[in-house]
Amino acid sequence: MALGEDSIDVLHVDDDPSLVDVAATFLEREEPRLDVETETEPAAALDRVVDGDVDCVVSDYDMPRMDGLELFEAVREERPDLPFILFTGKGNEAVAGEAVSAGVTDYLQKTTGTEQYGLLANRITNAVDQHRTERTLDAERRRFRLLFERLPQPVVEIDLDGDTPVVQRVNHAFENVFGYASDEIVGESLDEYIVPDEHETEATEMTRRVRSESPGFTTEVTRRTADGDRRFILQNAAYEDGSGGFGIYTDVTDRRRREREIERQNTRLSALFESFPEPTVAYAYEDGEPHVVESNAAFTEVFGYDESTAVGQHIDDLVVPPDRRDEADRIDKRVKTGEAIDGHLRRQAADGVRDFRFRNIRLPDDETIDGYAIYADVTERQRRERELERRNDLFRKAQDLADVGAWEYDVRADELTWTEQVYDIHGVTGEFEPTPDAAVEFYHPEDREEIRSAVERCLTEGEPYDLELRLVTVDDEERWVRTQGDPQVEDGEVVRLRGAIQDLTARKEQLSTVRGLQYRAQRLVRERDRERIAEIAVDIASEALDLPFAGVHLANDGVLEPVAVTAAGRDRLGEAPAYERTDPDRTADRFNWGVFESGQPAVVDDIREHDSLDETETPTRSGMVLPLDAHGVLVASSPEPNALTESDRYLADILATVLTAALDRTERERTLEEQKRLLEERTERLDELVSVISHDLRSPLSVADGRLELARSDCDSEHIDAAVAAVDRSRNIVDDLLALASEGDRAVERTDVSLAGLVRDSWRNVETGGATLDVETDRTVLADRSRLRQLIENLARNAVEHGAGGSEGSVTVTVGDLEEGFYVADDGVGVSPDEREAVFESGYSTDESGTGLGLSIVEQVAREHGWEPALVTSAEGGARFEFSGVAFVEE
Repeated sequence: MALGEDSIDVLHVDDDPSLVDVAATFLEREEPRLDVETETEPAAALDRVVDGDVDCVVSDYDMPRMDGLELFEAVREERPDLPFILFTGKGNEAVAGEAVSAGVTDYLQKTTGTEQYGLLANRITNAVDQHRTERTLDAERRRFRLLFERLPQPVVEIDLDGDTPVVQRVNHAFENVFGYASDEIVGESLDEYIVPDEHETEATEMTRRVRSESPGFTTEVTRRTADGDRRFILQNAAYEDGSGGFGIYTDVTDRRRREREIERQNTRLSALFESFPEPTVAYAYEDGEPHVVESNAAFTEVFGYDESTAVGQHIDDLVVPPDRRDEADRIDKRVKTGEAIDGHLRRQAADGVRDFRFRNIRLPDDETIDGYAIYADVTERQRRERELERRNDLFRKAQDLADVGAWEYDVRADELTWTEQVYDIHGVTGEFEPTPDAAVEFYHPEDREEIRSAVERCLTEGEPYDLELRLVTVDDEERWVRTQGDPQVEDGEVVRLRGAIQDLTARKEQLSTVRGLQYRAQRLVRERDRERIAEIAVDIASEALDLPFAGVHLANDGVLEPVAVTAAGRDRLGEAPAYERTDPDRTADRFNWGVFESGQPAVVDDIREHDSLDETETPTRSGMVLPLDAHGVLVASSPEPNALTESDRYLADILATVLTAALDRTERERTLEEQKRLLEERTERLDELVSVISHDLRSPLSVADGRLELARSDCDSEHIDAAVAAVDRSRNIVDDLLALASEGDRAVERTDVSLAGLVRDSWRNVETGGATLDVETDRTVLADRSRLRQLIENLARNAVEHGAGGSEGSVTVTVGDLEEGFYVADDGVGVSPDEREAVFESGYSTDESGTGLGLSIVEQVAREHGWEPALVTSAEGGARFEFSGVAFVEE
């Protein structure tokens, strides 16, 4: 008996028992692979064909009740592809012709001698080997067709007719994505159906590459689909002879993910399998467990096992994390029963545990493999979905908090859908079935035409709307809502409207209250008396803000004194308490002073639950204390717990802000009035001083000057020169003091002044000795001539008097231009940096004979004109006075 996978089970049928036994013996002797069973009854032989593992039937022709051809026909009905050899002793051309016509595998006529059995054994092995080969090829083809049809990506097979790719077949995914049925596109040019006009050249070049670049290539293309132009990774698997091939389209419009180009095999199945973008293994069961037969490149990339390592391994050993083996065993059992699995799993990839969509394709009739396992990495998509769900949850919560609902109207189905919030806003339950007409009827009669027209324009013209209208609920409650609608367009047609509706009633009411508060707050702005301001504030709290128990306490020597209290507050509390800062007897004193000194408002929902307050000290249960900066506090309370809403707190805070501003203004006005009084007193005293200086000092100086001239004519004494110098210095002091005292007494009268001319005139009015003037400007300045002359003369006098180390006549004074002003510089000793800030102060002088007022007058004149004075070191090392912000007259 032959053993092994190559053994051949032969059933020999002949009505001569001795012949079949002899034949069986010789056949097994001639060919060790043969295992021959015999049967003399054709009907029994047929049963054995049906029930047993028979690889080939050898039958005599001439047999009683059923001849060999009749047996052949019966066998064909049960096993159409089973090899059948007619071995007969009654042979002629007619029988042979009939056998061939009937479709027997082979025909052999019996002869004498044992050589015939060697020939028969050869015919049997050839027929069975050929049958097995054809069966394997059929299985391969079935596997190929099944994989072709079940691939989730669009796949097309083409033949090349010249440079035209002609469609031979497409899978279901191709039909769904591109919108063409198989019988519509097969036999047609692929490019004419799916290639946009602007990509024709690219497609033509790609066809040439298919013909010349076997086995194929991968590229990114734009193709026309049922949903418009989309981007694909196109993987081309070409036949070896370049006559055509397969195209696999992976849509990357959304995810734009390129799969690495996979080297394709020359056969159709390997090309499809190897170019498949998702990790895939072909598996077969060994001892009831799935083991890898093949793995593609994507599997290697994601899971880190190349094919040589993966083949022969249990799939679960490669991809299942240790904590998920029980789950994997359950899935294996389901797959083994033939169940199609399509679900999400977590598997161990090369870079850690990731999320996959697992799909199992079973091949029950395949003799080589039992199916395909496909792992699509959805880790990022799962993360995005979880993030989307989190955001949706936040959105739903935000809807609840903001009283916002969403709605959608399907134009084609004429169906209007509301979210729960929309039902609540309309005051109806979920049993209410909304329609567009019914929704419009909820709006106020005066607003219906506006919403109806807006919806109509949205439907017909695609114009969105955003309106604030009045809505009347089923309980006749009038509400203000904000309603929005946005058209959704497909193929130029509005197919649905989506929008939102928000309840604005509370906001409108609060806005009305705020406007009322703003109107009443004008009284606070106009009032100047602090106590009266406080009384107006508590009236506003009671009337506009509906806070009947309110009071204003202003700080005075460590006490927050009650200045104004609402009428309801006085009725309930009697005399309003003052809050002591030092050693307070009541917890309320400490609490309110804490708010005042910290500047942080405090809200108490329930005094009984507050650790810092004693409920026995007050009949109130809840309240808030708002600081008024340095002025005091605003207190509002209620006899009920949790009585103050967020709106109450918001509006009270506005009132406290306005009240603080009014008190600030009153305090500023009081301070300004006091400053004005002091300034008037100072001015009066200054005027008296100027009068004394002008009359009582100038006159004696004139007399002294005259007397010294007379004395000079009577005698020659060095004391007379010293006395004259002292009189001159006193006169200069008087002039400088008068100049300073006149600051602000008259407005600066600006005229066009030639800076060069005025400088030269001023130079002549100063005792310059041997000093030199250098004028490097010809610009005209807009200034008060007399005041500018004072500035120039004081600077010239300052330069000459200090000179080069104090020796008059050795200094050069230069007047020149700056980009936005002018400067006056000298080449004297200059001013040290640590003294520059002091030079403009009254009384500053480094010369005992100087008044110390000249440079103060310089700064005064500059400030009156709006100029910015500055002192720097000149190029020669002396002093340089710069004036910026000067207005020049353009010529």
